[in-house]
Amino acid sequence: MKIDLSELAYRENERIEWKENVADIEDVVKTIVAFSNDFANLGGGYVVCGAKEIKDIHGFPSIEYMGLISNTLQEVENKTLAHCREKVHPAVVPYTEVIEAPNHPGKRILIFIIPATKHAHSYRARSKDSSTYYIRTGSNTVEAKNGLLNELLVRKGQMEPWDKRVNLTASLNDMSV
Repeated sequence: MKIDLSELAYRENERIEWKENVADIEDVVKTIVAFSNDFANLGGGYVVCGAKEIKDIHGFPSIEYMGLISNTLQEVENKTLAHCREKVHPAVVPYTEVIEAPNHPGKRILIFIIPATKHAHSYRARSKDSSTYYIRTGSNTVEAKNGLLNELLVRKGQMEPWDKRVNLTASLNDMSV
């Protein structure tokens, strides 16, 4: 699949995450998990490494492409895919594409392409004792807590909606007809 960066630059923020230098692999994986969970039902998303969102002279979002050097690109790709296999449950396997960085010879842009799945995925980060579910709200990746987590699990079919659950303590006397 051939990715057109200029096309991605004009898409919704909820489906694109721009990472300038990828200092935090866990942050990339959290975003991949959120795109896989696809809470807003948008069809997944893209994590673009080696680019950042800036404002143009009129204050509108614009993209600046810096690219990654070869060693950094390989490290980011390998560590991210390893985390997706080993620390995400169920495992996520994003597609990757590497393209030339515009105006930066010798540097590349790494793109993770994340399809939405029918499962709710959680990630066990190094700093956490348990796995955490992540979703996208607007252009932010956030932890799915309380009602958002319940809603995610219901949407993914991993929890039955409350109005379809059986009350095991109810009897015929509890019904009013």
